[in-house]
Amino acid sequence: MAVINSSDPLHAGTEIESLHENQNVAKALDETAQLLHDQKANEFRVRAYHAAANTIRSLPTSLRAMVEHDGIEGLIALPTIGKSIANLIHQYLQTGHMSLLDRLRGESHCEALFTTVPGIGRELAHRIHEHLHIETLCELDAAAWEGKLEQVPGIGAKRVQSIKDALAIRFAKGMSDAATEKDTKTNA
Repeated sequence: MAVINSSDPLHAGTEIESLHENQNVAKALDETAQLLHDQKANEFRVRAYHAAANTIRSLPTSLRAMVEHDGIEGLIALPTIGKSIANLIHQYLQTGHMSLLDRLRGESHCEALFTTVPGIGRELAHRIHEHLHIETLCELDAAAWEGKLEQVPGIGAKRVQSIKDALAIRFAKGMSDAATEKDTKTNA
């Protein structure tokens, strides 16, 4: 059981949200274990994912805060978390998805990619792919700006705008990350 150590409602809300994210990671690891089991994977691997889920579930602190402070090494330092599971957890914290779980579920890559955009769930990602036959975030962005996205059932002007905004932030961040990486390599 987690304890919220804040009398300030704003900080308490943030702590609750972080612990909720931990529970989502644990659920994803459990689902991965179950799908591996269903596909007759090595039983040690199945148990490793269940054990990692239990470790995450029992953490009193936020995984996100741990990664921000200690990086992936902080995850690896936890009992039952190895490097590959730590990388999947890190991927989940960055994108909201685990590529292994997406593959085990049989989801298409582009649909999983679209669900990393706030406001697009699995069903909507599937409809976008089916109606517009687009497969990349750049194509999604172009469809939003060209008015094609509004042709997809369930997408109105407000949602299109929020998708445009989310993609603009992601693309701007990607460019600044690339520039920082280039500067680091240049100065090395």
